[in-house]
Amino acid sequence: MIQPWSLKAEDRIDAGFVLRSLEPVGQHILRWLADRPGERFSYEHLATVFSEELAQSQPRRTVREHIDRANEISTSFGRVRLVDIDDDICVIGESAALIVPIALDWLAASAVIQRIKVSEMMGRESDAKGDTHQGDELPGPPADGAPLSAARTEEVTTGLAEAISDIVIPAVRAVFREGEVSAIQVRFEPALEGGSIVVTLTAEDEDFHDVVVQGNVADLGLEEWRERLRSNLVDFVAESRFGWGQNRDVPPAD
Repeated sequence: MIQPWSLKAEDRIDAGFVLRSLEPVGQHILRWLADRPGERFSYEHLATVFSEELAQSQPRRTVREHIDRANEISTSFGRVRLVDIDDDICVIGESAALIVPIALDWLAASAVIQRIKVSEMMGRESDAKGDTHQGDELPGPPADGAPLSAARTEEVTTGLAEAISDIVIPAVRAVFREGEVSAIQVRFEPALEGGSIVVTLTAEDEDFHDVVVQGNVADLGLEEWRERLRSNLVDFVAESRFGWGQNRDVPPAD
Protein backbone atom coordinates (compact mmCIF):
# COMPACT_ATOMS: atom_id res chain seq x y z
CA MET A 1 0.00 0.00 0.00
CA ILE A 2 1.39 3.37 -1.03
CA GLN A 3 1.90 5.71 1.93
CA PRO A 4 2.63 9.45 2.12
CA TRP A 5 6.06 10.51 3.31
CA SER A 6 6.34 11.34 7.00
CA LEU A 7 8.99 12.78 9.28
CA LYS A 8 9.66 9.44 10.95
CA ALA A 9 13.27 8.28 11.08
CA GLU A 10 12.58 5.42 8.65
CA ASP A 11 11.12 7.83 6.11
CA ARG A 12 14.10 10.16 6.41
CA ILE A 13 16.40 7.23 5.67
CA ASP A 14 14.32 5.96 2.75
CA ALA A 15 13.97 9.46 1.33
CA GLY A 16 17.73 9.76 1.55
CA PHE A 17 18.05 6.63 -0.57
CA VAL A 18 15.61 7.99 -3.14
CA LEU A 19 17.42 11.30 -3.43
CA ARG A 20 20.83 9.69 -3.41
CA SER A 21 19.81 7.75 -6.53
CA LEU A 22 19.34 11.00 -8.46
CA GLU A 23 21.90 13.12 -10.24
CA PRO A 24 22.77 16.38 -8.41
CA VAL A 25 20.60 18.44 -10.76
CA GLY A 26 17.64 16.16 -9.99
CA GLN A 27 18.20 16.76 -6.29
CA HIS A 28 18.43 20.51 -6.88
CA ILE A 29 15.15 20.54 -8.82
CA LEU A 30 13.36 18.79 -5.96
CA ARG A 31 14.90 21.12 -3.37
CA TRP A 32 13.81 24.14 -5.44
CA LEU A 33 10.25 22.80 -5.70
CA ALA A 34 10.18 21.91 -1.99
CA ASP A 35 11.08 25.51 -1.17
CA ARG A 36 7.93 26.54 -3.07
CA PRO A 37 5.18 24.22 -1.76
CA GLY A 38 1.85 24.53 -3.49
CA GLU A 39 3.28 26.50 -6.41
CA ARG A 40 2.84 25.05 -9.90
CA PHE A 41 5.56 25.26 -12.53
CA SER A 42 5.87 24.19 -16.13
CA TYR A 43 8.68 21.95 -17.30
CA GLU A 44 9.71 24.76 -19.61
CA HIS A 45 10.13 27.12 -16.68
CA LEU A 46 12.18 24.58 -14.72
CA ALA A 47 14.32 23.89 -17.79
CA THR A 48 15.13 27.60 -17.93
CA VAL A 49 15.94 27.83 -14.22
CA PHE A 50 18.26 24.82 -14.36
CA SER A 51 19.50 25.21 -17.93
CA GLU A 52 23.21 25.35 -17.04
CA GLU A 53 23.08 22.35 -14.70
CA LEU A 54 21.04 20.32 -17.18
CA ALA A 55 23.53 21.06 -19.93
CA GLN A 56 26.48 19.93 -17.80
CA SER A 57 24.87 16.92 -16.13
CA GLN A 58 25.74 13.39 -17.23
CA PRO A 59 23.82 11.44 -18.30
CA ARG A 60 21.82 14.14 -20.05
CA ARG A 61 18.20 14.11 -18.93
CA THR A 62 15.28 16.49 -19.34
CA VAL A 63 13.49 18.00 -16.33
CA ARG A 64 10.62 15.57 -16.94
CA GLU A 65 13.02 12.61 -16.95
CA HIS A 66 14.60 13.71 -13.66
CA ILE A 67 11.16 14.06 -12.04
CA ASP A 68 9.85 10.78 -13.47
CA ARG A 69 12.94 8.99 -12.15
CA ALA A 70 12.45 10.48 -8.68
CA ASN A 71 8.78 9.43 -8.69
CA GLU A 72 9.57 5.88 -9.83
CA ILE A 73 12.14 5.35 -7.10
CA SER A 74 9.84 6.91 -4.50
CA THR A 75 7.00 4.52 -5.34
CA SER A 76 9.44 1.59 -5.30
CA PHE A 77 9.82 2.34 -1.59
CA GLY A 78 6.05 2.16 -1.12
CA ARG A 79 5.65 5.94 -0.85
CA VAL A 80 3.67 8.45 -2.89
CA ARG A 81 5.22 10.30 -5.78
CA LEU A 82 7.41 13.22 -4.84
CA VAL A 83 6.03 15.46 -7.57
CA ASP A 84 2.45 15.60 -8.86
CA ILE A 85 2.17 16.04 -12.61
CA ASP A 86 -0.67 17.47 -14.70
CA ASP A 87 0.26 17.55 -18.39
CA ASP A 88 3.36 19.79 -18.47
CA ILE A 89 2.72 21.34 -15.05
CA CYS A 90 4.22 19.96 -11.84
CA VAL A 91 3.95 20.73 -8.13
CA ILE A 92 5.80 19.19 -5.21
CA GLY A 93 3.66 16.77 -3.21
CA GLU A 94 2.50 17.90 0.21
CA SER A 95 4.41 15.23 2.13
CA ALA A 96 7.40 15.49 -0.21
CA ALA A 97 7.72 19.20 0.51
CA LEU A 98 8.35 18.27 4.15
CA ILE A 99 10.71 15.34 3.69
CA VAL A 100 12.88 16.46 0.73
CA PRO A 101 14.73 19.33 2.50
CA ILE A 102 15.29 17.22 5.62
CA ALA A 103 16.57 14.25 3.63
CA LEU A 104 18.89 16.39 1.50
CA ASP A 105 20.31 18.13 4.56
CA TRP A 106 20.83 14.75 6.18
CA LEU A 107 22.64 13.45 3.11
CA ALA A 108 24.91 16.48 3.04
CA ALA A 109 25.76 16.13 6.72
CA SER A 110 26.26 12.36 6.76
CA ALA A 111 29.25 10.54 5.40
CA VAL A 112 27.30 7.27 5.63
CA ILE A 113 23.60 6.46 5.28
CA GLN A 114 22.70 4.11 8.11
CA ARG A 115 20.16 2.18 6.08
CA ILE A 116 22.00 -1.06 6.69
CA LYS A 117 22.46 -1.79 10.38
CA VAL A 118 26.09 -2.39 11.23
CA SER A 119 27.82 -3.21 14.47
CA GLU A 120 28.81 -0.25 16.59
CA MET A 121 32.00 -2.08 17.31
CA MET A 122 34.26 -1.47 14.35
CA GLY A 123 37.11 -3.47 15.78
CA ARG A 124 37.21 -5.84 12.85
CA GLU A 125 37.66 -4.45 9.38
CA SER A 126 36.91 -6.47 6.29
CA ASP A 127 39.85 -7.77 4.26
CA ALA A 128 41.16 -5.01 2.01
CA LYS A 129 41.26 -7.41 -0.90
CA GLY A 130 37.49 -7.80 -0.75
CA ASP A 131 36.76 -4.12 -0.30
CA THR A 132 37.29 -2.88 -3.84
CA HIS A 133 34.42 -1.83 -6.10
CA GLN A 134 35.41 -1.62 -9.72
CA GLY A 135 33.48 -1.07 -12.92
CA ASP A 136 29.75 -1.76 -12.67
CA GLU A 137 29.92 -4.68 -10.26
CA LEU A 138 27.78 -4.24 -7.17
CA PRO A 139 29.45 -4.82 -3.81
CA GLY A 140 28.54 -7.23 -1.04
CA PRO A 141 29.75 -7.57 2.56
CA PRO A 142 32.91 -9.36 3.65
CA ALA A 143 32.73 -13.10 3.01
CA ASP A 144 33.82 -13.88 6.57
CA GLY A 145 30.86 -12.05 8.09
CA ALA A 146 32.97 -9.35 9.72
CA PRO A 147 31.24 -6.09 10.68
CA LEU A 148 31.24 -3.58 7.86
CA SER A 149 33.56 -0.62 8.12
CA ALA A 150 32.14 2.86 7.53
CA ALA A 151 33.70 2.90 4.06
CA ARG A 152 32.23 -0.51 3.29
CA THR A 153 28.79 0.53 4.49
CA GLU A 154 28.95 3.50 2.13
CA GLU A 155 29.88 1.15 -0.70
CA VAL A 156 27.05 -1.30 -0.05
CA THR A 157 24.61 1.60 0.32
CA THR A 158 25.65 2.92 -3.08
CA GLY A 159 25.20 -0.59 -4.50
CA LEU A 160 21.64 -0.75 -3.16
CA ALA A 161 20.75 2.58 -4.74
CA GLU A 162 22.25 1.43 -8.08
CA ALA A 163 20.30 -1.83 -7.89
CA ILE A 164 17.02 0.05 -7.49
CA SER A 165 17.58 2.62 -10.23
CA ASP A 166 19.59 0.57 -12.75
CA ILE A 167 18.27 -2.99 -12.32
CA VAL A 168 14.88 -3.21 -10.60
CA ILE A 169 13.06 -0.24 -12.12
CA PRO A 170 14.11 -0.87 -15.76
CA ALA A 171 13.30 -4.60 -15.47
CA VAL A 172 9.87 -3.95 -13.97
CA ARG A 173 9.03 -1.31 -16.56
CA ALA A 174 10.04 -3.68 -19.36
CA VAL A 175 7.65 -6.43 -18.26
CA PHE A 176 4.62 -5.03 -16.46
CA ARG A 177 1.76 -2.93 -17.73
CA GLU A 178 0.56 0.23 -16.03
CA GLY A 179 -1.36 -0.47 -12.85
CA GLU A 180 -0.35 -4.12 -12.49
CA VAL A 181 2.34 -3.61 -9.83
CA SER A 182 1.03 -2.39 -6.49
CA ALA A 183 4.12 -2.73 -4.29
CA ILE A 184 7.89 -3.19 -4.59
CA GLN A 185 10.37 -3.63 -1.76
CA VAL A 186 14.12 -3.80 -2.31
CA ARG A 187 16.36 -4.63 0.63
CA PHE A 188 19.84 -5.84 1.55
CA GLU A 189 20.15 -9.30 3.16
CA PRO A 190 23.65 -9.55 4.71
CA ALA A 191 23.32 -13.26 5.57
CA LEU A 192 22.12 -14.43 2.14
CA GLU A 193 24.72 -15.85 -0.26
CA GLY A 194 27.55 -13.63 0.89
CA GLY A 195 25.30 -10.58 1.25
CA SER A 196 22.65 -10.10 -1.43
CA ILE A 197 20.13 -7.52 -2.62
CA VAL A 198 16.62 -8.97 -2.94
CA VAL A 199 13.28 -7.75 -4.27
CA THR A 200 9.70 -8.51 -3.28
CA LEU A 201 7.02 -7.42 -5.73
CA THR A 202 3.23 -7.63 -5.72
CA ALA A 203 1.34 -7.63 -9.03
CA GLU A 204 -2.41 -8.18 -9.19
CA ASP A 205 -2.33 -9.68 -5.67
CA GLU A 206 0.40 -12.21 -6.56
CA ASP A 207 3.84 -12.04 -4.98
CA PHE A 208 7.23 -12.37 -6.64
CA HIS A 209 10.52 -12.82 -4.77
CA ASP A 210 13.98 -12.87 -6.31
CA VAL A 211 17.62 -12.04 -5.78
CA VAL A 212 18.59 -8.84 -7.57
CA VAL A 213 22.33 -9.11 -6.97
CA GLN A 214 23.91 -12.17 -5.36
CA GLY A 215 26.78 -11.22 -3.09
CA ASN A 216 29.03 -14.18 -3.77
CA VAL A 217 28.90 -13.80 -7.57
CA ALA A 218 31.56 -11.30 -8.63
CA ASP A 219 31.69 -11.68 -12.41
CA LEU A 220 28.34 -10.15 -13.40
CA GLY A 221 27.66 -6.45 -13.97
CA LEU A 222 24.53 -4.31 -13.96
CA GLU A 223 23.35 -5.31 -17.44
CA GLU A 224 23.60 -9.03 -16.70
CA TRP A 225 21.76 -8.74 -13.39
CA ARG A 226 19.07 -6.56 -15.01
CA GLU A 227 18.52 -9.07 -17.81
CA ARG A 228 18.36 -11.94 -15.33
CA LEU A 229 15.68 -10.19 -13.28
CA ARG A 230 13.72 -9.20 -16.39
CA SER A 231 13.73 -12.80 -17.64
CA ASN A 232 12.54 -14.09 -14.26
CA LEU A 233 9.74 -11.49 -14.24
CA VAL A 234 8.66 -12.64 -17.70
CA ASP A 235 8.41 -16.22 -16.39
CA PHE A 236 6.49 -15.01 -13.33
CA VAL A 237 3.87 -13.25 -15.47
CA ALA A 238 3.50 -16.25 -17.79
CA GLU A 239 2.81 -18.50 -14.81
CA SER A 240 0.57 -16.05 -12.91
CA ARG A 241 -3.23 -16.01 -12.81
CA PHE A 242 -3.45 -12.55 -14.35
CA GLY A 243 -0.96 -13.19 -17.16
CA TRP A 244 -1.20 -16.95 -17.68
CA GLY A 245 0.48 -17.99 -20.92
CA GLN A 246 1.46 -14.46 -21.96
CA ASN A 247 4.88 -13.88 -23.49
CA ARG A 248 6.29 -10.55 -22.39
CA ASP A 249 9.81 -11.46 -23.38
CA VAL A 250 10.82 -8.09 -24.79
CA PRO A 251 14.17 -6.25 -24.53
CA PRO A 252 14.58 -4.34 -21.25
CA ALA A 253 13.97 -0.58 -21.20
CA ASP A 254 17.06 1.61 -21.26
